Amino acid sequence: MINWEELKHIHVIRKLQTILTQWFSTEVFIVDERGVVQNFDPNDKHGLKNVLVREYVQEKHRDRFFKHIAELNEQAIKSDKKGFVAKGPAGFENVIVSRIARGNDFHGSVYAFCYLDHQVSPTEISIARKAFEEWGVDWTSFEGAFGKLRVLADGEQKYLTELVDLVAEEIVTYHTEIAKRQERIEALTSEVGNRYSYSNMIGK
Repeated sequence: MINWEELKHIHVIRKLQTILTQWFSTEVFIVDERGVVQNFDPNDKHGLKNVLVREYVQEKHRDRFFKHIAELNEQAIKSDKKGFVAKGPAGFENVIVSRIARGNDFHGSVYAFCYLDHQVSPTEISIARKAFEEWGVDWTSFEGAFGKLRVLADGEQKYLTELVDLVAEEIVTYHTEIAKRQERIEALTSEVGNRYSYSNMIGK
């Protein structure tokens, strides 16, 4: 079982998240095997750099957004790929999902939001606006946020995907090392316990 709380303090993971935010305005959500986001603090919205995410995680929209993340996590469970690109809630922004897995053991996913791979057409905006208004969403705030999204070139998209995959790999590496350390401690404890058991000490 991964200790999600400890992951928030691992330097290399925090550094990668900072790079993704600074270079690509990408927000990284770490999701457990049940589809629950583990690194979101509703009281720390100022830490979010992606203007669109700031809107999605508003209390009145958050459940829909997190349901979307959980659905993609479910796809990751069934996927035989390391990761994949999917559409975000609006239908034209791209998100990257990378599996946190070791062998057949699935632990969750890294969900990275978001980028554009083309200039959004008026038709796409119109479809998104209609869907959002059905949610009861104030389109004005979202429209301004969408206008600030970057269109990434192919090379930038590839590099972004590699960085997101690296976050997932570092989580697996950390978990694996912790598991190995725990196994060594348990083995040593057992050995010491047997060696200095009461029956051994009194010669029985």
